[in-house]
Amino acid sequence: MIRKRGRRVPPSSTLKIRLLANKFREVFAELGAPRSGRVDIIDILDCALPGILPDFVLDVVPDSELGEDHAQTFPDRLLIKVKESVYEGARKGLGRDIFTLAHELGHLFLHRNISSYARSNTSTNHKLFEDSEWQADCFAAEFLMPYEEVMMCRSVEEVMKRFGVSHKAAEVRFGKIKK
Repeated sequence: MIRKRGRRVPPSSTLKIRLLANKFREVFAELGAPRSGRVDIIDILDCALPGILPDFVLDVVPDSELGEDHAQTFPDRLLIKVKESVYEGARKGLGRDIFTLAHELGHLFLHRNISSYARSNTSTNHKLFEDSEWQADCFAAEFLMPYEEVMMCRSVEEVMKRFGVSHKAAEVRFGKIKK
């Protein structure tokens, strides 16, 4: 899969992002989310996150408003805009849409205090671990499919079922962890 490159941000490792995702999973668990297995990303965005960040806004907008983007995050404004179809897909349990919302949550947590994030343009002149899109994907994978739990899975199908993610997300995550 070819992903578009994002903005250049301070470098981060998979391990650092994993630790952050696990930390937030624990924070949400203290607010009633499950500690393991599938998380309800809609409940997190609609209920839990506003309790932690009172100024956070999840703006569900008509699909036409965001063009080709499924969602957009403005970390400095604590705002996530998401297409109505993506929000509804996540409510119905569609793995791709769940991953999209977890990806946007990653932007919010990873890039919130980075002043250059809002001003920079996308480019290809930076390393992968400095890429905002790679970091957000990494966060989403770590948040939705924790490393230790995926290690116990025996197949891609088990990852899909246990975490409610798409086949592609489960395949990529299982492949990276089990290689």
